[in-house]
Amino acid sequence: MTNLERYRRGFTSYQDCSVCGAAEESMLHILRDCPLAQQLRDWHCQLRHCYREANKVADYLANQAVSSWAYLEILLQSPAAVASLLLWDQQVLASPRIVGFS
Repeated sequence: MTNLERYRRGFTSYQDCSVCGAAEESMLHILRDCPLAQQLRDWHCQLRHCYREANKVADYLANQAVSSWAYLEILLQSPAAVASLLLWDQQVLASPRIVGFS
């Protein structure tokens, strides 16, 4: 809900944009007119494939998540295995890759 909508419903006395301070934070303002929205539209992103062997930490954590029954698990400390995998990733050591042929 925008600040303008909250203002109209009597939830707040503040209808200005919390990002840029414009007079009214309407949906149109958020999506089109706010300077932050304009900056986001100007992003130039480039995606690059990274084989899982090149990021063993992410691969390990993804496998742990798949094998877990928890909907959400917040780790307060990194698992013990992550330290050695992080060292492996930092050193960019080669690891064998099994490729199937069809």
